Formats: sequence, C-alpha cells, structure tokens
Amino acid sequence: CINIPPPLVANLVGELWSHNWNIRVEETLSYIAGLSQQKTLEELRSKMCSIMELVFDLQPNQPVSEKEYSDKYIPTVIDYINNNYFKDLTIADIASCVDLNPRYLGELFKEASGKTLVKYLNTVRISRSKQLLTETTATIKDIAAKIGYNDIHAFIRHFKAMNHGMTPSEYRESH
Repeated sequence: CINIPPPLVANLVGELWSHNWNIRVEETLSYIAGLSQQKTLEELRSKMCSIMELVFDLQPNQPVSEKEYSDKYIPTVIDYINNNYFKDLTIADIASCVDLNPRYLGELFKEASGKTLVKYLNTVRISRSKQLLTETTATIKDIAAKIGYNDIHAFIRHFKAMNHGMTPSEYRESH
C-alpha cells in the first residue's frame, strides 16, 4: 500500500475549504483516505483522477455568484462591526462571525462596499467618537478607549485623517 501523510490530506481539504468551496467533507475525506489503499502507481493515479473530478465538480458553487455571497454576508458583517466596534477587533474576529476566510471576506467586503474592513471599522469608530466628543465631557483618552482604540495616538491619527486634519480637541471646540 502507498502511504499518504495525514498532513497532506489535511492541507488539501483545508485549502479547498479556505476558498469557500462547498465540498462535502466526509465524501472528500473518504476518497482521499482511499488513496493509501492503492497498491500501484496506476491505481493511485486513477483514484486521484476520481478525486479531482469530485473536487472540480464541486468548485465554488457556480450558481452562487459573488453578489449572492455579498448579499448574504456583508449585512451580517456590517451589523457585527456596528455592534462590536468598541472591542479590540481583528479581521479574523470579523470573518469568524460569518465563517469565512479573512482574506476572502476582505476582498468580498471591498468589492461590495468600496472600503476595506479596517477602513469601515475606523469610520464607525470615528463617527461614534464625534458623538461622544459633542455629547460628553469625557477625555480624549477615555473616548479613544470607549471606541476600541488602545492607543490614543492611533485614534488621533485616524481622526485627523478622516476630518481634514482636525484633531478631536479641535472638533470638540468647534461643535
């Protein structure tokens, strides 16, 4: 029998899964497990061809377009960001709310909204900071912490970038 290393099998299935291919995991694993039962290279080649036919027949669901993915996932992502912007969020955290690969979600989000996930998150945070600046007397440092910035300098830098160079203090004074 031919020995197929388990990490090779795991990497193959993981790679297919990361591209959001709707593979039937159990069926694919059973086909791959069958590779090690082949006695000759010809049998192995034949079995691998069968697996590839299975995999490529299940290529990213052809009836499901990028727009359908966007329509399905982007509203959930936006809600998640709007309800969790004050946390120390990463792209991986956001992607996990819809069970998508972070890189794929980033591309999907950018295509649908015209903004990166990070840009959208920062926009939500800065918008909320403007409310807090005009409605409260909280310090700039406290506001930064309340909206998810652990570093006040990063907050000020993002604020200025989104407000034509105006600092949070200048914004507060002018409103």
